[in-house]
Amino acid sequence: MDPTLIVQVIFNGLLGLVIYLLKQEHATLKIDSKDLWVECKLIRKELDIVKDKYFKKEDFTEFKKELWARLDRMEDDFTRQIQEMKK
Repeated sequence: MDPTLIVQVIFNGLLGLVIYLLKQEHATLKIDSKDLWVECKLIRKELDIVKDKYFKKEDFTEFKKELWARLDRMEDDFTRQIQEMKK
């Protein structure tokens, strides 16, 4: 047997082993990435729920303005009714 043939056989064997191990690792990473994708989707859904339930400061400011306007109208109505009762 020629020494170059022996080196080629050993090199091809090692190369095949390395490729097999890389293929196994690739399959593992592919499965992990699917799990991460599903987890990412779940986190996005939870984030959307939080966004729907969370009140922004601007929203609360608008609510306060509306509430004060309503209270002012009620105060005016009460004042008017009191004035009418005094007459």
